[in-house]
Parts: sequence; structure tokens; C-alpha cells
Amino acid sequence: MTENEDNGSIVERSVKVYLDSVKQKEIWKEEADKRDVSLSKFIKYTIESNLRNEENEGDNRDLKERAAQLENQNRKLQKKLKRHKRLLETYEEEMDEYKKETFLDEDESGERDFDKRLIKYLRDSNGVVQQEEILQHLSIDSSDSESISWVSKQLDLLSDYGFIEFTGQGWRWKGVE
Repeated sequence: MTENEDNGSIVERSVKVYLDSVKQKEIWKEEADKRDVSLSKFIKYTIESNLRNEENEGDNRDLKERAAQLENQNRKLQKKLKRHKRLLETYEEEMDEYKKETFLDEDESGERDFDKRLIKYLRDSNGVVQQEEILQHLSIDSSDSESISWVSKQLDLLSDYGFIEFTGQGWRWKGVE
């Protein structure tokens, strides 16, 4: 090999390594032989590999720190979502109570919002639906007399408006005539 600016001479590129024992040198030589490389190349590749691993460990450390941050953020967001879901449930319950009051209060006049789940269930039923099925679909307990009255009032009004009819066996969707 000839000398050049990039590589330098063999003397300039050489490094002497003093090991702790002859036994250690023999072990390294055996490892080099297993890999079918010279002892010099084995030492060079091992050191370079170790240096790359150290660099990767730094990168891995950064990734682990970022993963921990993201896990923490995820936990916080899960807690926040859980609180918001509970709050939404509370608001929905309050809204349902308000809607019930507007249907159950005889003195109430003006617009009333029908339960969209009730309308959809009746419209999609393709036949006669008994009141017990309606209550079950709306998750209304059979002992909740106020909610049952609320559903009955809506059914009566939908019937008065001509959207549904009672057949003697249950309620059937007629739609708009």
C-alpha cells in the first residue's frame, strides 16, 4: 500500500495494544479466527462496533425518555377523557330530565323535543313494537314510572300527529302522510 494524505503510512496508522495477559490475547485471537479475520481487524471492528453501540445507547436513552413522556401524557389524557365522559353523562341525564319535564308538565306549551332514539327505533322497526320492547331499547327500568309516563306521552303525541298508530298489539310507524 502506498502512502497518501487520507490513509497515512502503516506506521502512522498502527496502534500497539497491551493486554492484561497472554491468555487474553489468545482468547481474542480465537475470536478473530472464528470470524475468519486477522486479530488486527477483529480489534478494529470490535472497537468500532462498541462505539456505534454507545452512540445508539444515547439515541435509545432519548427514545426511552420520549416514550416515558408520551406514556405520562397518555395517562393524563385518559384521566381527562374519563372525567369528560362522566361530565357528559351527567349533562345527558340532566337533559333527559328536562325533556321529561316538558312532556310530563301539562301546563307546558310550545316546542318539545322527542327522544331521537325513540323515533329512530319506531321508524326502523318494520312492524309492530310493544311498549315493553320500546322501554327496553331505551334502557328504561320497568319500575321507573316517570320515564314510562314520558315515553307514553311521546307515543300519544306521535299518534296524535299521525306518525304512528296503536294496533292493539303495539305501536307501528306510519310516517308522514
